[in-house]
Amino acid sequence: MGFKKLNENFFMQSILCLSVLLSYAAQAMDQQIMLQPQAVVWNLFFTHARDILPYDDEHSFAQTSRNNCVLIYEIQGKRKASISNVITKQGIDFQDNAQFVYHRSWRAFGAVDILSEEIDNSEVSNRLRMFSCISDGNQPIIPKIIFWNNFQAKLSHNPSPFFNKNNELCFHGFVKNVYRDPGFRLDSAIWKGVVESTISEQLPCELLSFRQNIEPLRIQLVEFLKFPVLLKNILDSHDATVRNFDNYPFSPFSKCKSYDIDKVWLSDNYKIFQEYPDAGLDPKSFNDLTQTIRNILARRYKQQKE
Repeated sequence: MGFKKLNENFFMQSILCLSVLLSYAAQAMDQQIMLQPQAVVWNLFFTHARDILPYDDEHSFAQTSRNNCVLIYEIQGKRKASISNVITKQGIDFQDNAQFVYHRSWRAFGAVDILSEEIDNSEVSNRLRMFSCISDGNQPIIPKIIFWNNFQAKLSHNPSPFFNKNNELCFHGFVKNVYRDPGFRLDSAIWKGVVESTISEQLPCELLSFRQNIEPLRIQLVEFLKFPVLLKNILDSHDATVRNFDNYPFSPFSKCKSYDIDKVWLSDNYKIFQEYPDAGLDPKSFNDLTQTIRNILARRYKQQKE
């Protein structure tokens, strides 16, 4: 898509930013930036207008000419350098199991790793550490870090961290929560599930199957811990929704992330079985799943082939 085809919203917003950009341009001239006047304005626009310019538009601008491509490359390089300086100053000693991700426009960096410690010489406790920082124009880069103490283990298909539509770092993993539930007579209960962890919250994940005239069937993804291909297919699907409730069934959460089976693309080998430690589940093969779940998956797989 060429520069002339950028959406009208982009042009309207760029006009609103013009007065701000001109002030930056004056500052840039004082610093003897060796660019043509037009390039100075574009340089400042892409540097300071992060929130109003999607990556696709930035990429389209770069495709219009060699000079524009070089300009975008230089700006993204500056973003990466700024973030790298922040990471160095933080002095974080990431574990060998760490996974790293850069936003595709180099506006953000994220890292996740698992910190393990032995308890009572027998049990090992894991914590998920999430580190994120975003380059926001001329604003100081403020790193964010959080520890999730309820993290149990990585999923068997070894998913990578990623940034969602809000540029927030996310990671899928297996979580175990010990919590108090007033509905139980016991002092505490244990909840296990597949969870999407972010810097700000955790969302248990479920699969939805809509049915006529009745409530949709909700299947917690913990059911599929031993089916890595199937679990990956679900978590990679688009248009998942987040819903609120007073209390997610048998858990301490107040939100969950729901994946619609009709928007999941099942691989041909989605039935593959693989043992998963500490899953606490009985299935030893795909046929051990309930008939209802197998029928839902079979129906979806058949739809794909039609």
